[in-house]
Order: sequence, then C-alpha cells, then structure tokens
Amino acid sequence: MFPKGNISPASSLPPWPALVRGAKTGYMANGLAASLVLYALACPVSQSAVYVSLSFAIISAFFLRAWSPEKFLFPEKFGLLLGIFSLFVAWQCITLMANRATSFTPPLLRACNFLPLFALARLPLDQKRKKEITKIAVFTLFLTTSLVIFIAIFQDITGIVLPNSHQLFSDGAIVGFFSHHLPAGGFFSTLAVLSVSFFLFWETSSRLKTTLALFSLILLLGTVLSLSRTYFVSMAVTLPIILLRKKFRIAFIGITVISPLILLLSLSLPHVKGRALSILDLKKNPSNVERLYLWRVAGDMIKDNPVVGVGFKQWGERVSEYAAKYSSEWNFSEASFHHAHDVYLTVAAETGMVGLVFFLGFWLCLLFLTIRTALACRSGSFARALNLGASYVLINLLIGGVFEENFGTLPIMHLVALILALSFFVAGKEPEVSCG
Repeated sequence: MFPKGNISPASSLPPWPALVRGAKTGYMANGLAASLVLYALACPVSQSAVYVSLSFAIISAFFLRAWSPEKFLFPEKFGLLLGIFSLFVAWQCITLMANRATSFTPPLLRACNFLPLFALARLPLDQKRKKEITKIAVFTLFLTTSLVIFIAIFQDITGIVLPNSHQLFSDGAIVGFFSHHLPAGGFFSTLAVLSVSFFLFWETSSRLKTTLALFSLILLLGTVLSLSRTYFVSMAVTLPIILLRKKFRIAFIGITVISPLILLLSLSLPHVKGRALSILDLKKNPSNVERLYLWRVAGDMIKDNPVVGVGFKQWGERVSEYAAKYSSEWNFSEASFHHAHDVYLTVAAETGMVGLVFFLGFWLCLLFLTIRTALACRSGSFARALNLGASYVLINLLIGGVFEENFGTLPIMHLVALILALSFFVAGKEPEVSCG
C-alpha cells in the first residue's frame, strides 16, 4: 500500500500513447543521427551513398515533425526563402518549356538536393541531442576529407597506384573521388573555410582547438594541391575576411603566418607556383583565354534571350551555335560545352535575367539567414561558429562563382546543403534562444 497522498509509480507514468510516441521519436532521432553521419561520410567519397543517406534523413525528419506538437513550424524568414526557391525551380521548368527542350535534367529532381535544408530547420528535437548529432557529422566531414587528402598526397609521394580505376591524385593535382580538380578544390576550400571558422569562433577545449587547427592546415593544403585557381582567388579574399571578423590583430598575425607558408609551398612546388601565376596571364594561358571567349558567348545568349534564356541546363545544346561566331579566333575545347565558367553568366544565359534574380535572391537570402542566426546565438558557442562558418562558405563560393559554375556542381552542392541544414538544425528556435 502507498501512503495517503502519494502517487503510485504506475500512475506517474505518461499515458500509453505518449509512451509509444516517445519510443517512435527516439527511433527516428537515432535514424536521423545515423543518416546524417552517413551523409557526412559519403560526401567526399560516394555521391550514390549521399542520395541514400539524404533520403533517410528527410524521411526521419518528416516523421519527427509529424509526431511533434510543433508540426511544420520553421524559423522566421524561411517562408521567404522557400518562396524564392520554389519560384526559381518553377522558372527553370518554364524556360525548358519555352525553349521546347527535348533532352534535359528535371529541375525538380535537382531541387531535391536542397530538401535537407528545409527538412532540418527548427526540427522539434532536444537541443542537446541536436548539438551532439551535428558535432559528430561535422567532425566526420573533416576527418573523412582530410584522410582523402592525406592518401592522395601519399599516393603522389610514393607513386602507388590504387587498386581501383579511380586515382585520388591525377595529372599533378589532387582530385579525390571527384574525377576533376575543380570540384575537388571547391569541396576542400569549403571545408577549409568551415574548419578555420570553428577554430577561431568556437570556445572549446585546447585538444579540440588543436584538432581543428590540424584539419584546417590539411584542408588548406588540399585546396592548394588541387591546383584549382578559382579557389586560390576566393580563399585569398575569404580568409582575410574571416580573420578580420575575429580581430584586426588576429588578422594581421594570421596573414603574417599564412603568407610565408604559401610562398614556401609555391617555391618548393613549381607546378603550384605556375598555376598561381597563370591567373594573371590573360593573353597566352589557354584556360584564361577560353574563359574570356565563353563569357562573350554567354553575353550573346543573354542578349538574344534576356527573359527565359536558352533553357535550364541547355548550355551544352546551344553553345556550338553561338561559339561559331568566334571559331575563326579560337578553337573551343570540350570543356566549353559544360558551362560559361561563371555561374552568374551561366544562370543568366540558361534561365534569363529573371532566373538570375531568383538565383541571387535565394543564395543572398541564405547568407542573410546564416548571419542573422549566428548573431542570435551565444558568442563562442558551437552553433554560432557553425553559422558564421556557413556564411563564410557562401561568401567563398559566391566569389568563386565569378570563375566557375560551382553552384551547379553536385558534390559541392551536396556539401553546402548539408552544412546549411546542420547550421539551422542546431541553432534552436528563435533569436532569443542561446543556441548552446
């Protein structure tokens, strides 16, 4: 018998439906954690595995929302972001119909790559659990990518040929599992910016700070050894911006330390020095000259099709027609059939000026949201460092987009979608939340 006035253990338990709902939520939370870690593990290694983990993450997030009283609430301004994104995808479809394209990549299919961004934002889950999941996913990204870079450098030094057909080091550059040095450079530089941001803005243990410093050096080295000149330029602008955000003194010390290291690396590796110096050669370097011609081709496309462009992802179908005007001056390479080597010109040429407005609106809105979320989080917190890092990642890619169509490169977009999704996932509900 229980004393009068006391409540029995059985009566203190939640109702049976609540117990069942709690158990299901626990299973889905575990599934979400596993899928996000798998997503982070697959990003630098296998695009097919990314799609599997992405699907499980979205399914887990959907059920977590469905079983929560909060249902489908999102952070403030996310309605505007979703509206711009929807308009851009709809406009891509319209450009295909207006140009009567017969062979194309469905815009809705590519749009699915951004579903984690909307699925994870303000997900109703315990804040401590969110932080644990995000930390594991982020460090999995850093560790896996650093191992890929390390193995590629080891392969170059030793001359070992990997047993599979794909080599991580090819034609004098680190290409990782991306088959080309440009997406590799974009991927490595994105994570280098993120790791530097964590090192500078996350107040954590000295052991983790040392680990982050090591990751930053490896990822920066990977970016340099990818020989992707686009990200030589973007990182040269973005890193000082990050350092200045910390303190002028830190920026001065950082630039003073990093500059000699880069100079020493360039002198010891002539091919790196050659790639860096070739950025300024606008008359003899074939890649630079071809870019200048492709920008003229893109300008002609935009002039003839200012509203709907030539159709989403139809550059390759129409470039020969427009490049013929310059064929007597320049022999275009196979690379010219992919894009204009400028994301803004490519978007404008394919989807018109209307499409470019939607494109810029979406990415600038994301940049605004990451900065706003970072400022709402406690100084020195993990969430603030992640959101600041996400904003610098976008700045780095927006600068790189002047020379490359990086926002249309799937490996980079998978990575950026994951980083942005995690930044809004871990940041809590509204600005007044401390964000952990």
